Amino acid sequence: MRRAESIKNSVFWLVTAVLAIFLSQSCSREKGPDYDAGKQGRVRFEIVRNNVYSISDLAEISTIKIWLMDSEENVVELPSLDVSGTETLLYTEYVVLDAGSYRVVEYRCYDLQANLIDGLDIRLEKENQLEITAGEDTEFPLPVKVKQVISTSNLYNTLRGICLEILGDDESLWPASWDFESGEIDIDWAGLEFDTDANSNPTDVIGLVINGEPEYIINSDTWEQILVSLVEFRNMEVLPACISNLTGLESLVVKNCDMQEIPSELQYSMITSLTVENTRLQSLPDELSEMKRLTSAEFYGNRMTMFPECLTGVSTMEIFTIDNERIGSVPESIGNWGENLVSLSIRNTDIAELPDVFDRLWHVSMPDFSGNRNLSCLPASIGLEEIPYGDDGSFSRNGITGLILDGCAFTQIPEEVQRRGMYALYMADNKINKVSAEDIESIPDLETLVLDGNRLESFPALTNSKLSMLSLIGTGLSREQVDISGMPQLNPRYVFFTQEDYDSVFGMK
Repeated sequence: MRRAESIKNSVFWLVTAVLAIFLSQSCSREKGPDYDAGKQGRVRFEIVRNNVYSISDLAEISTIKIWLMDSEENVVELPSLDVSGTETLLYTEYVVLDAGSYRVVEYRCYDLQANLIDGLDIRLEKENQLEITAGEDTEFPLPVKVKQVISTSNLYNTLRGICLEILGDDESLWPASWDFESGEIDIDWAGLEFDTDANSNPTDVIGLVINGEPEYIINSDTWEQILVSLVEFRNMEVLPACISNLTGLESLVVKNCDMQEIPSELQYSMITSLTVENTRLQSLPDELSEMKRLTSAEFYGNRMTMFPECLTGVSTMEIFTIDNERIGSVPESIGNWGENLVSLSIRNTDIAELPDVFDRLWHVSMPDFSGNRNLSCLPASIGLEEIPYGDDGSFSRNGITGLILDGCAFTQIPEEVQRRGMYALYMADNKINKVSAEDIESIPDLETLVLDGNRLESFPALTNSKLSMLSLIGTGLSREQVDISGMPQLNPRYVFFTQEDYDSVFGMK
């Protein structure tokens, strides 16, 4: 067993914004300033103490300076307020205010020497609404978050914190390669990708992969197998909140474990890519809508029954994938991703329809809706040749140039794809028995058509100057039954009737 080294648990004063609540009767009887109970109420501001894993202690908060704004947009500057309380809860003395609505717009915290505590990051959330009711006492938790200063030592303690939150303080259960005994981090620690300095010393974690399944690499010198996955975390039920303290973290992958919950603190992280696969996760906290840098979110084979709509509030989203989840619907709010989204995949779900918002997803060129066995129709916006773009009344060609609809429930080529600007159509393994020349010729720009696995009665003779690949594998048709003479761009080698035909062209075995 490795030598145990106790972690230094620093204290940050961390507060989350919540609605004002009534004080208990005992609090109502506390001594405080006199006031007109017919017109005025009282409020005290609270600060909750939480432990995080960090290298430096913050001086204890002694006083708070608060600025409010009333319903008439007048700024109300409160006097400096002393704080008192217990190890877990601090609060100010009561302040008398006229009844009405207020909003906290700014505040600062000071230590015993009246120095500003700059380790608190004062970023006000939401509306920070404060309601004062005449003759009543109110509590208001101040919205304080932590400003982290990253260093190698801070990183060391944060990684220890991850182990503590998941596995407890028995270090024999911790990941074998995470050796804390020397007090230094090694770039060979499993599951971590590091940013390093000029001497190849790790300065920050930029990637974290929590994988509960064994994964090995081979040491090229010794030919020894090296375990690189964090199998020790396979029974993790809650992702540690202190991961958000890794402010350099860009990529987070969690897979093959018992995780059921992602903490709301992830909203404060700098993560750009999030992947969750084969876990027990059912939903995401609403607070993740506040993630500022997330560009890629992918979910595979978890236990989600609802679309993670909170992520549609993330305006930076570029890539979104949800695959093999039991979701039954897709919200219209995915249209909020229109400014940046370039890739959209919603596969192997229970959805029967899609929201009519594709005139807002300007940059998605080939969405993938394969494997949705209940999907048999498309929204009208997919069929638009031109869509509004910008506020000046201008139009742009529909950005969707192809569709992947393999494994759905379509009985014919949908009307919405029968337009200009559609270059590729994948409809393998649907319920199509018959296709007409009109259906295909109504897609004049079509270059690739895949109808594998549909039991077709026949295939029509076409006049098409652009079709260059046609796949009819498993349709029951043979080469002799298909006339391609009206398609000058279609090389007979690129008309596939068997898997062997396809493999012979693309070099597959």
